[in-house]
Amino acid sequence: MNIASVDTNVLLRATLVQDDRQSEAAIELLTTPNMVFHVSDTAIIEYVFVLAHHYGFGRAVIADMVHGLETIESLSWHREQACAAVDFFANRPKLSFEDCLMAEQARALDALPLYTFDKKLAAQHDAAELVAVPVAD
Repeated sequence: MNIASVDTNVLLRATLVQDDRQSEAAIELLTTPNMVFHVSDTAIIEYVFVLAHHYGFGRAVIADMVHGLETIESLSWHREQACAAVDFFANRPKLSFEDCLMAEQARALDALPLYTFDKKLAAQHDAAELVAVPVAD
């Protein structure tokens, strides 16, 4: 088994299938026999960002698309963490996907709580906890 990596653009071309040569090349690459392609957390974060900000997809559609990556057998990524994070993201419009992923990764590593100064995150995700700030005299 050979291992390589792919970036966000390959994921976008393969999943949006825009009927062009890049989409065809991305699909052909990801279906190469005996290949595993590592996908970094950064690529997943960028994938969600581009789907939301460039293509204008809503959170539920983005969640479906991230879950759709699970069907591409050649991809190696933090599936459980990213899918849990995107499900949380889909239902919490005030939270960023990055925050949701950090919280889910903290949970997966059993490195809890995830200390933060982000009040929205601490209020909405049970893995997060506000850092105690001393009260001024």
